[in-house]
Amino acid sequence: MRNKLFVIGSPIEQSKSPEVMKDFINRDGLELNYEKKEINKDGLESFVNEAKTGEVLGFNITTPLKEEILKYADEVSEAVKILGAANTANLANGEMSLHNTDYIGFMKDITSQIPKYERYSYAVLGTGGAARSIIYALLKLNIFQITVYTRDEVEAHYKLKNFEDDIEIYPYGYGMDQDVIINATGLGMAGKLDESPLSKEDFEMSRAGFAYDLTYNPEETKFLALAKEAGLITMNGWGMFLGQAEEAFKIWTGADRNEL
Repeated sequence: MRNKLFVIGSPIEQSKSPEVMKDFINRDGLELNYEKKEINKDGLESFVNEAKTGEVLGFNITTPLKEEILKYADEVSEAVKILGAANTANLANGEMSLHNTDYIGFMKDITSQIPKYERYSYAVLGTGGAARSIIYALLKLNIFQITVYTRDEVEAHYKLKNFEDDIEIYPYGYGMDQDVIINATGLGMAGKLDESPLSKEDFEMSRAGFAYDLTYNPEETKFLALAKEAGLITMNGWGMFLGQAEEAFKIWTGADRNEL
């Protein structure tokens, strides 16, 4: 019987996934077990092989494995094909199908947090799997005023090639005049707590009214603290995290936890 669930990545200690998923499991009275497991790129293949032949129903994938996991997939969703990154694996039939629920979590959160969200322009900081999920979500919300800021334009054009017709790409330091600034770099999370992609002066020189950080632990990253000092309305990634967790749980069990 496949009744084991995990969240894997490195570092993993800061993850709140077990708390949320165990709440879902208990509320539905399911006989499932969810744990976090420290896995790096070197240990990923071994974990996947063991999971496929064992009692694992599925697992969530976090940094730095969201792209690496694609090497071992038997099937991928349309979103994963476009984004080149996955955060949820389903092994219900012994084969591994990969999904991306991050973008759904962000769509749920941003539409509830920012009134008239569709009227604003958006700056996305970063080009990794998380950043691509945000771009994908914004486009699905019919938002086409999207600018990506990066430290490596050549790499950015390669990583974001699926979106190049719908976004603009600029280096950091180029005039930032968007309404909402989204940090998808990972700076500010565990291991990088004292780092921020922008300074207080950067926020003050922008016209932004909102700052959103995908990180939810710590609750207030340095990025958000600096944005708040500069007078912006700030939001962390907790709502996005809950939204993506709901979707992942639905993939594994068919249960809809939208009321949570």
